[in-house]
Amino acid sequence: HLMCVLARLSARTETAEKRMIAGNNHIDKEDFLSLYPSARAEVFTPDNICKGFAGAGLKPLDKERVLAKITFQLRTPTPPASVESSVSSAFQTPQNPHQLDHKVRSLQKSLSARKQKLSSSPMSHIHHLEKAAQMAMNMNLLLRDEIRTLRAETERKTRKKARRRAILGNDTLLSVQEGQNRIQQLDTQLNEKLDEPTPMPQRRAPQRCSGYGRWAFNRPGSAYAIGLVCPARRAIAARPAVVPLRWSLTGTAAFRPKTLDSYDPTVTIRHRRFLSYNHDPSPTDKMPKDKPSFTLKTPKGTKDWAGADALLRDRIFRTITEVFKRHGGTALDTPVFELREILAGKYGEDSKLIYDLQDQGGELCSLRYDLTVPFARWLAMNPDIRSIKRYHIAKVYRRDQPAVAKGRMREFYQCDFDIAGANFDPMVPDAEVIKIISEVFEELGWQGRYTIKINHRKILDGLFEVCGVPQEKIRPISSAVDKLDKLPWADVRREMVEEKGLDPAAADKIETYVVKKGGRDLLDALLKDEALTANASAKVGMEEMGLLMEYLEAFGVLDKISFDLSLARGLDYYTGVIYEVVTEGSAPSTATSAPEAQNLQKAGKKDKAKGENVDEDDRSNDPTVGVGSVAAGGRYDNLVGMFSSKAQIPCVGISFGVDRIFSIIKARMERDNKAEALRGSEVDVYVMAFGGKGFTGLLKERMEVCKTLWAAGIKAEFSYKIKPKLPQQFKAAENGGVPFAVILGEDELAQGKVRVKEMGLEEGHPEKEGVLVDLKDLTKEVKARLAKKNSAAATTGVEKQIEGLTVQETPKTEDAGV
Repeated sequence: HLMCVLARLSARTETAEKRMIAGNNHIDKEDFLSLYPSARAEVFTPDNICKGFAGAGLKPLDKERVLAKITFQLRTPTPPASVESSVSSAFQTPQNPHQLDHKVRSLQKSLSARKQKLSSSPMSHIHHLEKAAQMAMNMNLLLRDEIRTLRAETERKTRKKARRRAILGNDTLLSVQEGQNRIQQLDTQLNEKLDEPTPMPQRRAPQRCSGYGRWAFNRPGSAYAIGLVCPARRAIAARPAVVPLRWSLTGTAAFRPKTLDSYDPTVTIRHRRFLSYNHDPSPTDKMPKDKPSFTLKTPKGTKDWAGADALLRDRIFRTITEVFKRHGGTALDTPVFELREILAGKYGEDSKLIYDLQDQGGELCSLRYDLTVPFARWLAMNPDIRSIKRYHIAKVYRRDQPAVAKGRMREFYQCDFDIAGANFDPMVPDAEVIKIISEVFEELGWQGRYTIKINHRKILDGLFEVCGVPQEKIRPISSAVDKLDKLPWADVRREMVEEKGLDPAAADKIETYVVKKGGRDLLDALLKDEALTANASAKVGMEEMGLLMEYLEAFGVLDKISFDLSLARGLDYYTGVIYEVVTEGSAPSTATSAPEAQNLQKAGKKDKAKGENVDEDDRSNDPTVGVGSVAAGGRYDNLVGMFSSKAQIPCVGISFGVDRIFSIIKARMERDNKAEALRGSEVDVYVMAFGGKGFTGLLKERMEVCKTLWAAGIKAEFSYKIKPKLPQQFKAAENGGVPFAVILGEDELAQGKVRVKEMGLEEGHPEKEGVLVDLKDLTKEVKARLAKKNSAAATTGVEKQIEGLTVQETPKTEDAGV
């Protein structure tokens, strides 16, 4: 009541009125002491007191009025922090930046008005500022300690999670009960280990200029004794122990200082010069200069590409890209990692192979598993694009068991071509995609030594329904059937019945269908199956398959396909026709006698024998593991709609596994002894120079010849030596597999001529020593010789392929994962 009186009194002034308008109903102690005497004299008059009691219902007594006037307010109003005009009435000790600013200005005002009467002492303002600083520092210390505790707990949980993943991240299959028991056991072990105090890292102590703080080793008899060489024992004992080590000792066996309280007997002393056992090391301490102990290798399932391998892979890229562009494809590139929810739920049982990344700022991301889902995400983000032919060549990542020599990698390239559009007639774009597959492998020189296995998801789903598979089990059973290319039927049946709960009778019916393969004859046989034709899904699938075969016959690739009912494709997003490409080198060496498969098996053994970068669990040396399919794809009409219902666009596409194609091509080249195709560079001409006494090296002349060849589009090199020796130049050309040499001589150059020599000619060849060519006709002559050599090599290659061509049934292979 008194505060309200004082507020009303102070409101008579213009400043107080502004404060009241701003919502400030508080008054500090200094203002209160200056206003209280006059306010008391004016307010506490007999008339006001009587009116106050009467208004409150106390005199005369009015019970109803008294009860109506009673209010409960359990807090004092706090002045709003956002009101700038309220700063002048802040608390004595500043609680926020506004109050601190007001306190500083009050102190400045008091100090500048020394000659006037001060409303308050400057020392009180200083005391309040000091108290505010102390509060801020104490709060900072508390927050720092809390942050350190939270970070330690987060790190502990992160290490525990990483340790659990590292231990559980193997490729063995466990039952549910075995997995739960193992997780419980590992959790117990990890909790016991992580709860133990983490030992402080051993650090090198700073160098000392004097003898203080040093230890000396004495050898009385057969035992080691340690003593102080400095007389100032007390000063030494307060510092960390620093030991010059000349032997590798353990603290429990040979190191027993009795004067240092900081000694930890469990610490192992390693073979270093100085070690400090200080539990609170100075930030200026230097770390040991020992070299890190680790093995230089690439991560599991990866490899470096260089030399002949890189050149061969580049040729594969160029061939595939040319075919894509010929069919109207446009390039698209997407990020190498995607949001985790974009990839989730798209790959069925293979989702466990996705590489998840740690949280780096609020977004959970994963490395892309393929190029199809990112393409669908891009279409959903660009709804204005209603049709497109897109190609994409990039790396993808899968945490699979690798077989590097056989092209089964964890980091590998995919070359994708997809046709997206809603206004196309059925099976027309599908047929062009299969035509693209045929063109790619023909231009890679495979000459029909491959098979395109095709099936239809609607036929497969209808088949399962006819056999009695419940709707909710169709995708799991389809995934099991997809393993028929690497497991016998007995194992697949056991998985369907025992693990996925399928009725054994239904599994037996499925067997009667999935063993069938063929062409038009198989489709005709299925059309006569009344049970299948009565199923709506199977009927639509067989009608579309019939259209597809008609279009493939028009494209001239019907003889390249095999209608295989065991082909299921494990990815969940396929809705129509599906296909994959296999060759005689795709199967394991134990399942086929194809030379490619045998060469690949030998390559795996050779790499391991050489001690190259091969992990212990790399399956290149496993004869039961093959290359698998080298390309795969199909129709996915609903994938884009998973991201946006407004962008429902049907799509169909193909993905080529470049690393697997590379493995088979390289095996074939080694089989055909085509060493010239595996040379280490693409240089066509090596420019050399030679001379007798007084030879200058002709460096500028070699540069000019190279400039002329480069301008004509010919790949050329020269030695960077000013006066190179001729044998060294020939050796450099041979090491790079360069087919031609242009040799400059002082006498020939004086006549305006150079010598062109084809490398590797046998003795007695008429052009063994090369031919003289006019310098002005050099580029024309080199191009003609290069064209002739390339034509001869291509003819020889085709003849060898025709000689080695055999017709055999395509074996079962592992899934490509493409």
